[in-house]
Amino acid sequence: MASLLTQWTEAGLVGPLGHRFAQAMGRLAGESDGEVLLACALAAEAPLHGDVCLDFNALAAQLAARGEGHALPEDTPDPEAWRARVATSPLATGGGAPLVLSGGRLYLARYHQHQSRLAHAVAERAGRTLQPADPAALRLGLQALFPDAASATDGVDRQQLAALVACLHPFAVITGGPGTGKTTTVVRLLALLLGEARAGAMPWPPRIALLAPTGKAAARMTEAVRRQIASLPVDEAIRQALPTEAATLHRALGARPDRVKLRHDARNPLTADVVVVDEASMVDLAMMARLFDALRPGSRLILLGDRDQLASVEAGSVLGDLCAERERFSPAAATRIARYLGPLPQALVDPAGAPGVGDTTVNLVRTWRFDPGSDLGALAAAVNAGQPEPVLALLADPARKAISRAEPEPGDPVGGLRARAVAGYKPLATATDPAAALEALGHFRVLCAHRGGPLGVRAVGQRIERWLAQAGLIHPEAPFYAGRPVMVLRNDYAIGLFNGDVGVTLPGPEGPRVWFPQAHGDPRPIAPARLPPHETVYATTVHKAQGSEFE
Repeated sequence: MASLLTQWTEAGLVGPLGHRFAQAMGRLAGESDGEVLLACALAAEAPLHGDVCLDFNALAAQLAARGEGHALPEDTPDPEAWRARVATSPLATGGGAPLVLSGGRLYLARYHQHQSRLAHAVAERAGRTLQPADPAALRLGLQALFPDAASATDGVDRQQLAALVACLHPFAVITGGPGTGKTTTVVRLLALLLGEARAGAMPWPPRIALLAPTGKAAARMTEAVRRQIASLPVDEAIRQALPTEAATLHRALGARPDRVKLRHDARNPLTADVVVVDEASMVDLAMMARLFDALRPGSRLILLGDRDQLASVEAGSVLGDLCAERERFSPAAATRIARYLGPLPQALVDPAGAPGVGDTTVNLVRTWRFDPGSDLGALAAAVNAGQPEPVLALLADPARKAISRAEPEPGDPVGGLRARAVAGYKPLATATDPAAALEALGHFRVLCAHRGGPLGVRAVGQRIERWLAQAGLIHPEAPFYAGRPVMVLRNDYAIGLFNGDVGVTLPGPEGPRVWFPQAHGDPRPIAPARLPPHETVYATTVHKAQGSEFE
């Protein structure tokens, strides 16, 4: 009779990596209990699907979230009895065990270490408050930099509130959907912090690091920050001290291709006085833990991101977890805020709330990019609320000109996209200049929910490539044809390309080159032979497209 582990593997609920890992660990530890080995396999595979652990009480939900359509087998162990068996196994007991059992969750040891370190670091920073060097100047700065506060519809300008919260704590989270003004807020916040530094709160000029998880995100952050700086109502000394270039987290922390250890850690921390991380929802647990390790005790950290975006492709939804605590301030925090902004609306204060991460988090809710009542605004609100019926009704409404549903043709679920896809990608296919080609690629993209299946990235991307070839816009006989868009699939520290970076192929005197945007300066060419693993990217998963700001 096949073992429990083999049965689950044959049912498609355990992959080959988890199966082999569990077998190897079992041999090394002398563990043969089938339930323990199954738990070991599931815990090992959890990070491959964005989870940091196996949750014994929520296994069905975890598998469903991965897109596994299987029901749990009838012989699935009882969660409590299962956990108890694992608790006595040498795989999860004693120093150096590969697994850690914590409550009803089973972790690979290193992910438990990352989570424990990060939780401690966040709690320590969130529990501290900072006294402004010049409270009167801070109050005036808040008024000057956020002049629209008096017209806030719900009694508080959340951009102004977020800036103040970040001035009063060494750690802050500013979250909000697309177009809610996160970059505007953080640039004005940095101007306030520069004023604080000039008053003695930090060295002058303070060292400010603007970071993002990918090269594309860093380039967009650089562009957005530079736009904002020009219109700031600040003196020239402050304007000149504001940072104008963003870097990737990997580069800032000193990632090297020949080793796992980063150059910057607790023993060799970053020199920055202020660290700002954009697109924080894309930062996985391990990288976030390493970032906190590398911060100086007296530094400040500000995380920007959208809590409603999908979590990192790697394991751990750090930003979502940080924003899940509460949306109201403790009385102590409300009292501090009132000294600068006046009393907060009662809806934002929890009378019984204890100081914690919630006091360092502000959610921006007003959309500046489009009217909340517009077609896109209504659709975004329905999607975020998880309401499929209103979403479908909006897409079917002929009065909604900015959104529509592409009806599938008989026997062809994506055929209805042909005309729009060809028109949308024509500027890319006909571009001859690297900057123009990258700009065209940033204007239009087909997004898919999944990678596989007839409506997935692979199938849809192949159809689009065929349509463009039939229209005479591309000539894909050669693998690196003019206009081919390419997405990097694996980090390559040696050449500075990272998972999710997107480039465009163009011919050149020395053969085709794939051009990638940089955080600063002109696009840079990479020879195809030097590229890390990559794929054609006419279609992109929603996950990989986050933060792209396509038109």
